[in-house]
Amino acid sequence: MLTHPQEYVKPKDLRYNTLRRNRVNQTRLRTVLEFLHQNEGKFVTVPICAIKDRSDLVIADEPEVSVSARQAIARMAENAINDLVWWY
Repeated sequence: MLTHPQEYVKPKDLRYNTLRRNRVNQTRLRTVLEFLHQNEGKFVTVPICAIKDRSDLVIADEPEVSVSARQAIARMAENAINDLVWWY
């Protein structure tokens, strides 16, 4: 999983003059981090800078986690609302 800092703020304009926390993405990140913490033995976490030096890392062909179409559609709707509504 690779993420970027700008995913955790909501700019009011393209110059980022006025910012608001992106609560949806921040909550999702906390949830993923809690999941990884609770399942430490199943996943290896490394910073992005360490990947180039790790020839022993194995990348799975298929993810272990999947979601139903209903869950995916709900997530897409939440993303659209989050992008369109400043206070959400």
